[in-house]
Amino acid sequence: MLSSGKNKKNVHLQNELINIQNKLEEKIANLSEETVKNVAGEISVILQFKERLNDNVTVLARGIEERIMAHLNQEKSSMRAVISEVIADLTAINDSFIDEIERCFDKLSNQTKKLNNLSLNVSQKHSACNKVMSKDGPVLDTYVKQLKQIVPVFCDFDTDDEGWIVFQRRKYGSEDFNRSWEEYKLGFGDLNDDFWWGNEKLHHMTTGEPMELRIDLEDFNGNKAFAKYHSFRIRSEEHNYKLEVGGYSGSAGDALSDNVNDFWNHNGQEFSTRDRDNDNHLTNCAERFRGGWWFNACFAANLNGHCFGKEQGAGDWQGILWYTFSEKSSLKFAEMKFR
Repeated sequence: MLSSGKNKKNVHLQNELINIQNKLEEKIANLSEETVKNVAGEISVILQFKERLNDNVTVLARGIEERIMAHLNQEKSSMRAVISEVIADLTAINDSFIDEIERCFDKLSNQTKKLNNLSLNVSQKHSACNKVMSKDGPVLDTYVKQLKQIVPVFCDFDTDDEGWIVFQRRKYGSEDFNRSWEEYKLGFGDLNDDFWWGNEKLHHMTTGEPMELRIDLEDFNGNKAFAKYHSFRIRSEEHNYKLEVGGYSGSAGDALSDNVNDFWNHNGQEFSTRDRDNDNHLTNCAERFRGGWWFNACFAANLNGHCFGKEQGAGDWQGILWYTFSEKSSLKFAEMKFR
């Protein structure tokens, strides 16, 4: 009996446990389903938030991009405005510069025309030593175009139909003609006294149009003579101021280009001075005979020799000489001129 009752009780307890277990399993099953629903809900919320976030990010990015592009466009507009202003300023400066250049060019052109007219006018009036200028005296200013300067000249208005430019005079004995190359190149003395006008000026003035040469002479007995050459030219310093003459006429005899004695022919000879020996002699003729000249070996004429102030005896070839007129006797007066 006891065993049967005990068994019944155990069966009851067992059934209770089974019921409890079933309820628990049911609750667990219900709990899992709810949890899954909750998690699914959270995931859905999260996905919705992600979509909203993506939309917001897209909108934000688009807004930022639009603001940046608007700013860049504004900067571009500002830069274009600045560039336009700079271009306008540069254009104005360029136009002003061109206008100034044109004004300067016009001014220079006008000055050049004035200078050319002045040069032509001065050259026409002075370089030919026209008698029209005689009221100003024999010493005039003439424009030497090649030298680009106005230089004084002594004009002979009285000899042989006027118009001679005197470039050498030996009359007063006031100047020593035993000078250096540079002094003969530039000239020395007083135009109203004894002087040498200058080889450089002679070269420029006798280059171009044909010039003629006249030489007037006088001895200590009052005898006068002249030599005239139809063509006269002095070459440049590069050619040592070589003498070129031709076409003699006159009363003094041709002591410059006479070919009777080749050693005396001065035509085609280079200029020599005491410090620049260009002659054809073994010695320095300029140093020996005390003056610069177009020596050969040595000379038939030497109008730049030493001035003694009186007639010098024959035999020594000293003094101011023109062999075909005075032979070896020194002259009282010599003057060389061209036109």
